[in-house]
Amino acid sequence: MIKCVIFDLDDTLYNERTYVESAMHNVAEYLSDKFGLNNREIYGKFIKILDSEGRGHIFDVCIAEYGIDEKVSKLVQVYRDTKPQLKLYEDSSKLIQVLKDRHIKTAIITDGCSKVQHNKITALNLDKIIDEIVVTDDYEGAAKPSTVPYEMVLLRMHGIEADKCIYIGDNPTKDFIGAGKIGMQTARIIRNAGDYMKQQAEEGFEADITIHDLMEIADYL
Repeated sequence: MIKCVIFDLDDTLYNERTYVESAMHNVAEYLSDKFGLNNREIYGKFIKILDSEGRGHIFDVCIAEYGIDEKVSKLVQVYRDTKPQLKLYEDSSKLIQVLKDRHIKTAIITDGCSKVQHNKITALNLDKIIDEIVVTDDYEGAAKPSTVPYEMVLLRMHGIEADKCIYIGDNPTKDFIGAGKIGMQTARIIRNAGDYMKQQAEEGFEADITIHDLMEIADYL
């Protein structure tokens, strides 16, 4: 019997792209206000680079192309300060309600910049409906695939054993390693959109099950 369901955050409970676009829009507004650039044009440039090359060098490319006298670190700060408007996937909301109705504990373990992740959590109201939340950037050595964040959740759950927990995530390169090592059950969610949907796990580190809708988990409760 499952007594605790633990979720990843980005692309598991909501579409991370919506945060990225919101934060990029804020950066475009900042540059428009400071340097008189066309807001729509520079935002369009951000999205074009995002779609073709990913997030890694967007700000470097735009600073060079527009000849902007601004540091990348400042644009990163503006990006990370974004307080977005986000919404949960429909199946996320449904499953969380089912878990509440059945008195099954819930938790989140998420990597990423602490400020960014907490802003997302607040925007999604998850701090009000999830029992325990671990943002790994708040703790030294806690980033996935470490076992540390999973062990932290178990300690906070006061006696729930690892094999009575299931961890749900989308990134096969790190989400299921630490959870599996301490005996948690694991599930991979594959959605229509997301950075890791087509990636494969290393042999021996695959999730126990693969799902395409979070409500499939209700069958395992």
